[in-house]
Amino acid sequence: MDTTFNNVAVSGTRYVYGSTIGSIRNNKVGNPDEVALCVFSTDSPGYLRGTAFDYYANRHWHVATPRVIDEFAYKTSLMNHSVPASGRGTTVLKSSRSSSLKRFYLTSQANEDASNDPVQTIEVRNIPFKGTTVFMPLGSRWMEAHSASLVVNHHGLVDHGIDVRHPYIIATASEPPKDELDLVRLQLLTHVPLRLEQVLKPLAYEICGNETDVRKKADRVVQFFVNNFDYSLTPTTPPNRTDPLLYFFEKRHAAHCEYFASGTVALLRSQGIPARYVTGYVVDELEPNKEFWVARNRDAHAWAEAYDAKTQTWFPVESTPGHRYATLTVDPTKNQSYTPSWSPQMADETIAGSFFSSINAFIVAIRANNPVLAIFRVMQAPMFLILSVMVWRRSRRIQLDLADPMDRISHKMLRKMDRRMKRMSLIRETHETMHQFADRIESVDASGGNRRHEWIEAAAKWYREFAQARYQGKPPAPMPKF
Repeated sequence: MDTTFNNVAVSGTRYVYGSTIGSIRNNKVGNPDEVALCVFSTDSPGYLRGTAFDYYANRHWHVATPRVIDEFAYKTSLMNHSVPASGRGTTVLKSSRSSSLKRFYLTSQANEDASNDPVQTIEVRNIPFKGTTVFMPLGSRWMEAHSASLVVNHHGLVDHGIDVRHPYIIATASEPPKDELDLVRLQLLTHVPLRLEQVLKPLAYEICGNETDVRKKADRVVQFFVNNFDYSLTPTTPPNRTDPLLYFFEKRHAAHCEYFASGTVALLRSQGIPARYVTGYVVDELEPNKEFWVARNRDAHAWAEAYDAKTQTWFPVESTPGHRYATLTVDPTKNQSYTPSWSPQMADETIAGSFFSSINAFIVAIRANNPVLAIFRVMQAPMFLILSVMVWRRSRRIQLDLADPMDRISHKMLRKMDRRMKRMSLIRETHETMHQFADRIESVDASGGNRRHEWIEAAAKWYREFAQARYQGKPPAPMPKF
């Protein structure tokens, strides 16, 4: 059951999430060629963020909620906020005929700079039955989507609100928007578990030395990993009750992106630099006809983002050996419009897939919030079983309603008599006639006294009379009492 439900959309997003170290690796190697995203853009979209995490504990990354989390008290700065539509969208979709998009400014700065802030737009098309995660570049300013309002978290990512059955437009600028951290977020995004900090703080000082510039410190962390580690998708299992991140630093074994991104965040935080763990996809594959860009399961990735207090902006830190961060650049003089050779109808058919996929897409589109999603995940298996029983009982009742009343009574009596015989270790085979079963009953050893002999004769006689009565269209005789 677990395996079955994990492979359908109603069980989980199926998009890369990456809260547990090792889960992205599993996503990359499991059906690596499966398409995750289609993106229409003049240039390679590069790194698209899906989820940003706040703190690490026991091999898991967690998203902070406005509740008491360890020493972090309830604060409104961690709360998601609603973003209303500012008007109708103006961007013409390339993969769909639909034009009912609405414009949403993700930051107040984006709204203020909308007229003079050069941006480049990309059109993202999710695979609906894979989940509701919205993917966007770091420098996203505004978006156009099928929605009445968006819910955005404190990392500037859309938590929910978009109907992913339709494409959405992301406008990205050259520089990320400013983000002023309050004390609560500053403490949260510099937190390192005590056991990890005891090991990494001396190492971070050794790596960064007396460097004071945040970006140069990040560069030194990147060089540390590139010079001392190798990349590999082969899993390494730490001993029981050993944190995999601590084991990674202790043994310096070959690892995949989750270890490098997690280690980078931990080292930067050990230097007092706010940092966050980010997961998403690297979109750099141009499909054969050169109409759009594709991200597949194998393009799932994790990286770090660090905070520059001087500029009040976040910047990417890619420390996985063999990887180089890339994102859209804005060139106002470049013609960003083009006309794809494929038709919108072809796009809709390619992405939607099948009727079953559309049903799944509708289900994931109506998920309102995380509590509802959690309840839905827990209840889906019992609901499926209950629904199956209801359908089976209804079909059976319809069959019985259409049958002759005498047939229903006879069938009920025969099943009851068969159950009584089964308790006596006499089971009527499906290929046996009533007379054959009666003969077999009579062949049973009657030792045990007159009472046993009587019920053997009575049972055999009833089965013969039942067959004769049904042949003649008469009601069967009452069952013998024994």
